[in-house]
Amino acid sequence: MKLLNIAVLCALLFMLGLTVNAWQNASREETMLDRAVGSMLLATQAGDKAIADPYQDAPANWFARQGIDLAFVRSLPDVQRAQLLNFLTYRYCQTGNETPVDLNGLFDSCVTQCGGYAYVFRGLASAANLETRYANLYNIPNQGNHVGVEVQLEDDGWAFFDPTFGAFFTSDGQLDGDPLGLADVIRSDSETTLARQVLQANRELPLSTSRMPEAIYTESFEHLYMSLNNYRNPEAITTGNRDELLMLRIPLVAGGGAFGLIGSDNRAEARAFWLSETNRTLNDDMPLNDTSFATHLMLNRDTLRATMLVISDTKRAERYRIRLRLFNPGLTDQRLQLTSVGKETVLESPPVHLVPPGSSLLDTTFRAETDQSILIVRAADKLSYVEMFGVDVAPLAE
Repeated sequence: MKLLNIAVLCALLFMLGLTVNAWQNASREETMLDRAVGSMLLATQAGDKAIADPYQDAPANWFARQGIDLAFVRSLPDVQRAQLLNFLTYRYCQTGNETPVDLNGLFDSCVTQCGGYAYVFRGLASAANLETRYANLYNIPNQGNHVGVEVQLEDDGWAFFDPTFGAFFTSDGQLDGDPLGLADVIRSDSETTLARQVLQANRELPLSTSRMPEAIYTESFEHLYMSLNNYRNPEAITTGNRDELLMLRIPLVAGGGAFGLIGSDNRAEARAFWLSETNRTLNDDMPLNDTSFATHLMLNRDTLRATMLVISDTKRAERYRIRLRLFNPGLTDQRLQLTSVGKETVLESPPVHLVPPGSSLLDTTFRAETDQSILIVRAADKLSYVEMFGVDVAPLAE
């Protein structure tokens, strides 16, 4: 049976959520995403200064409460500093569903998901004078979405750490080896290679700096709900660059292909059904139909996003009707782009549509020229924000 990690953006790029059982986490997922999108909208209105220091004094106070000398941590070379903070986060946090509304509450009690681990790691790193960024993995096998952290090292570039599992990777699996970034990890040629490159923190050790990384890490990785191979096979990754393009796909079948809830005007109902549908694809035995929950988001404020509708079994020269159930949570019209890819598909409507506030149904047609048609759905500009919670495709009755 497949299990799901759900990751969601918080602030400008914060993916929250690692669940042991996705079916038990639907309402929490919705709450996290609402919070994340709300943070992005407020940040856009108030400017980047509004989120320049989301942690304030919480990490420094955490070090003091734990009896850990922050000055000593800051004195370590940057590689050892990051390795130590990865262990401290892994040792301090526990996996559960108690993430507070104020994320700085995680420095008081950390029972959370992967995004919470990443938030704490980044907060501790900020206090320890390390530059970091979120490293997001979308739609990994058997899991869904996941988030770790990359740390900027003076001599080694960006190095990937996964505090949820207390892991990081080097070129030779040794502490003093060349640290690997997320892009290096996903390019690994096999799970066997990653097994030689991974280092795993020991969670049984006490929460202190009395041991340096050489006494904290082992050359092993054993987690029931995460395999090394998952790091190699995300559908996409992002690391917080606003010029990145995040492209996620939804597989559909012509002649009655549907995903989500087309007939509902109720955003909460449609949203919950979209979550259950994406979870269903992750829990069946067909990995090629895995669909990320994040495919519903049409916005470009954190990174450039697009959802690709891949429609199979279309017939040449036949016309099809496509409908999108859209929700605009704002107060003004938002601009959505629906466009075809290549000459294989001819969309029979203008590419940009105005989406009114509330629920609406975009209903249009296209002509297929091959046995597969591809359409792209995205926000048409940097400010528009639309959610899509249903799509269906059917032959057009002449």
